[in-house]
Amino acid sequence: MLARDGAAHAPWESWLKVLLPLIPTIGDLRWVTLPLTDASVGNYQHIVGYLAVSFAGMADLLTARKVLPPATDRLVLALSFLLPAFFFAAHGHHLAVATAAHQLLALLLFSVGLLVVVEHVHPAPLFRWLRVYAILLTGAWFLEIGWVLYRAGYDLMSEDVVTRVYLFFAWHALGLAVMMALALSRRRRA
Repeated sequence: MLARDGAAHAPWESWLKVLLPLIPTIGDLRWVTLPLTDASVGNYQHIVGYLAVSFAGMADLLTARKVLPPATDRLVLALSFLLPAFFFAAHGHHLAVATAAHQLLALLLFSVGLLVVVEHVHPAPLFRWLRVYAILLTGAWFLEIGWVLYRAGYDLMSEDVVTRVYLFFAWHALGLAVMMALALSRRRRA
């Protein structure tokens, strides 16, 4: 049995997917060079990842209008997580802290992409909540990475800070799991 609902539940979700990634795309364009250089390859990777999300929003809209076949929106949504996961896994950092942070982000994005596919093939509340949890954890971790790499002032070559990165990730994972469990238990009682 395949999921019968769309990848987005409301048109505004699809439009957010289309439009919001354009903001960081424009920001990364200032660092793009032609021809491609070692210094700008990361920016190209970012742009492809952002545009994958925009394409997922377009696929939502076109699938809802029956321009694309059913399930195209889900497959493109899975791709919009799997493609950036691949880039984060192979981002090419030489700093120990950045490598650890990006590898964890890649793992999360791969998990979300796979959960989108699993949920489509076998729709069940468990898979939906796991996907929601993984997406929220990905967003929280993305913000944490920004803080660790650009604001915290850590020595990004220090293996000791890598240990902190894993601890911060565990705190995010556990804290979010507790918050979701509380929210779901309140929802169930109501």
